[in-house]
Amino acid sequence: MAGIFGSGWRKQKTPLQCLRHLCLNETLSDVHFSFNDGEKPLPGHKFVLAMRSEEFEKTFYQEISEKAIIIDDTSKEIFQLLLRYIYTDELQLNDKNVIPLIELGEKYKLDALVDRCAQHLESSLCCKNACVTLNAAFRFDLHHIKELTLRFIQRNTKAFFASEGFKLLAREGLEFVLKSDVTSVPEVEIFSASAKWAEEECVRQNLTINGANKRQTLGDLLYQIRMTHISLKSFSNIVIPTEILTEEEQLQLYKYFTITSGSKLKCQLPPFERKARQKIKPDLIPILKKAEGKKSQQKVSRSVSLPTPKEILG
Repeated sequence: MAGIFGSGWRKQKTPLQCLRHLCLNETLSDVHFSFNDGEKPLPGHKFVLAMRSEEFEKTFYQEISEKAIIIDDTSKEIFQLLLRYIYTDELQLNDKNVIPLIELGEKYKLDALVDRCAQHLESSLCCKNACVTLNAAFRFDLHHIKELTLRFIQRNTKAFFASEGFKLLAREGLEFVLKSDVTSVPEVEIFSASAKWAEEECVRQNLTINGANKRQTLGDLLYQIRMTHISLKSFSNIVIPTEILTEEEQLQLYKYFTITSGSKLKCQLPPFERKARQKIKPDLIPILKKAEGKKSQQKVSRSVSLPTPKEILG
């Protein structure tokens, strides 16, 4: 006697092929996922989902199990990709779906999925997506991706600041970059980029764009800029017009730039970081790439870090 779903669907199929057949198929399904699109729900199989995910196991076997579950934190398209990964281990990643899939991987405790997504972030890193990648690294605590992205930014600082995504960089990401002791641009460009970020932050917070509000959004991050390593000309023509510094800070910095070196110690400067950043030279870039290449061959880990700038630059 044939089963209620027919007798041929299992024929000559391996276990994996059977799972591929069941994925997004009504055959043997015992749960459905609905979305706010008014369209037909996606079918699922509790045992298969619980077998791969501790969170699904808790939902289906420890809590009151419903046959219909409403999904309101992601799109149907992304959830379909999740189901296909759970059933078949197949995953087609791109810049648009990788972050939503990390979110679902975290939610359903699918560490292997998060690692796969992290590997994609690593392999596709470029100036266009560096800000998004750094934001994701902080949001999901991906230490290796943080360090990798920082190394990339250090040797592509100018393009990173000019990218469209820079205005969306989270505050913690900007702090991470500003605290770096290695760069490939003059310090005044770091100040200008920070001022541009502050303007965008004013917009996000519905604040009038002026010097006081830009200063407020930057807060103590301003002191990570190495002001004493900006030329007097750039200080006068670029820094002062932003009105980010107080009059007292301007006065003390002018004194620092113009008096003799022996008297500089008497200047009552705000607590700006004084240490000069190390500049990456073109002939050191292959060394950095080689160091990162060795790391990329290892399994992505949330506790792995690349060599420090001091180790690389000597």
